[in-house]
Amino acid sequence: MTPAGRHELEAWLAEVEAPTPFVSNPLAVKVTLALLVAGDDAAAGYLQRQRAAHRERMREYTRVKTDPDTSLAGVLAADYALNHLDADLRWIDTALARVASLSEELRP
Repeated sequence: MTPAGRHELEAWLAEVEAPTPFVSNPLAVKVTLALLVAGDDAAAGYLQRQRAAHRERMREYTRVKTDPDTSLAGVLAADYALNHLDADLRWIDTALARVASLSEELRP
């Protein structure tokens, strides 16, 4: 790496990433559309399938980060992914509870 390239990299790494004002996530968009178009049963079914997929992916990342041959960078990447998947799972659980509550309110 050239001295100029190193300087540019250091300047870029010193910049703090501003948190985004809005979260853009296809998962949330699909649930919203499922509720609006297909109804609460479809949304709940989608959420349950997505929850299972998230849990499987978490198991994969846990295997990666506990493998003694995984590099520090690999462990950090797995930790990052696991934290995001965990946040999604918490949201999925909240959304499932809200969909169930909505279903109860709408039933005669």
